[in-house]
Amino acid sequence: MARKDQAVLLSVLQHGIVSETLYKKKREKKVSVRVIATSNDTRKIMPALLTRFHIVKMNCYTEQEFINISKEILKPYPNIDEEKAILIAELIYNRVFQPNHRHVIQVARLSQGDDDKIYKLIEGMVN
Repeated sequence: MARKDQAVLLSVLQHGIVSETLYKKKREKKVSVRVIATSNDTRKIMPALLTRFHIVKMNCYTEQEFINISKEILKPYPNIDEEKAILIAELIYNRVFQPNHRHVIQVARLSQGDDDKIYKLIEGMVN
């Protein structure tokens, strides 16, 4: 999230006011909000904004959990059978820094189930 957007969110959380300043005009609206947010990395969140959240850290998936979820996600892909889904999931889990299921979907979509393409795509993610 861009710093200016974080500043707007911080203002809303502090004062409950959303404001817009245009040339010689200012509009404000009083709002009541609750924010539920997720982030893979909180280092880029403004400290003043971060203090307004209750931080809950989640454990990473185990390899087997990652594979099981990947198999379910890839069921709609006609060229990806269960064996290919397992291959993609295992390779991504073990070779890609911070693996996630978007990687799994991307490889499945672009490879169309071709083994050579699967390996090339994942190798490209590693480098």
